[in-house]
Amino acid sequence: MSAKTKPLTGDERETNIQFNEVSPTALIQTDNAPLRRQLDALAKTNPGECIRERVDQYGGGFYQIPKSWTRVKPPRVMSDEEKAARALTRNTDFSGSADGQ
Repeated sequence: MSAKTKPLTGDERETNIQFNEVSPTALIQTDNAPLRRQLDALAKTNPGECIRERVDQYGGGFYQIPKSWTRVKPPRVMSDEEKAARALTRNTDFSGSADGQ
């Protein structure tokens, strides 16, 4: 970041994902530090698939990834039975002793 460039505010830090119906890749522009770190790690471990194209003057990254990597995943909703089973598992003593000590 240059001396004249002010850091972005929370409202200014954005993430944009762009893709079209023809290209097999998606373009990601992000100012989100955790997402940049994740994409940088993917670029190192998958250099043929995840490509960091450039970094802007604010430190935001521009990446190219396979379009098949993009997902919209709603949170999982557990039933009352699943919640009860998880609660029971959390309260189960796995030490093997009869008194839980």
